[in-house]
Amino acid sequence: MDKEPVISIGIDLGTSGCRAIAIDQDHQIIASHQQAITETGTEQDPQCQWQTVKDGLSQVITQCKGLTTSPILITYREVVPVGKKIGQAVTSLGSTLVVKLISEQPIFVPEQGLYRHRLANLWLVGGASNTGSTVLRHFFNDQALEQLSEQIDLKAPTLDYYPLLAAGERFPINDPTLQAWLTPRLESDITFCHSLLQSLANIERMAYQCLEAAGTNPVAAVYTVGGGSNNTVCVNRH
Repeated sequence: MDKEPVISIGIDLGTSGCRAIAIDQDHQIIASHQQAITETGTEQDPQCQWQTVKDGLSQVITQCKGLTTSPILITYREVVPVGKKIGQAVTSLGSTLVVKLISEQPIFVPEQGLYRHRLANLWLVGGASNTGSTVLRHFFNDQALEQLSEQIDLKAPTLDYYPLLAAGERFPINDPTLQAWLTPRLESDITFCHSLLQSLANIERMAYQCLEAAGTNPVAAVYTVGGGSNNTVCVNRH
């Protein structure tokens, strides 16, 4: 769960197809896909062209899965390809924990850490917590986290933490003075790791409850992206 690299997306849309590429911070192409417009007479059809762009981007983002948690990648990989349906949500578990939900309502509550982005005729509403894989990496390296995760019994009891490395939280609790809650430190690394992961899940659940309480559409489905999506405990933590 290293810090995510910066990845840029490029689109070249022509009358016969769309080429989409992903470029890393060293300006190297790390993924590419050529998506053709196959239906006769549809070259100038905006809806067909837009679908071609979405299909091309979906292929490129699939190749980049787990490399980044940037909003653009979250939007195209997990929202647009699955139909831009109201109530679809994305949890990005990278260095921080970010949740986004497609809503008919343009919810914007800055005092609560809620923000919005327009998505066609809908809205992408969400917030970002200061917790995330950075906290996990403070206690365990990647190898240890993988080994511990393999030994976790999801049905085993856990402690309720609020994992932060420094004072202050943005969402779902907007409090610059909020202190981390990481005690007691359990002797068993397996149980401690399990408790950290479950606490992330609890914060995620609280975040979606805040979205709905603020007036978004109810959550219909949640997709997980980011480095944490490669961890089976993370994606099965509910």
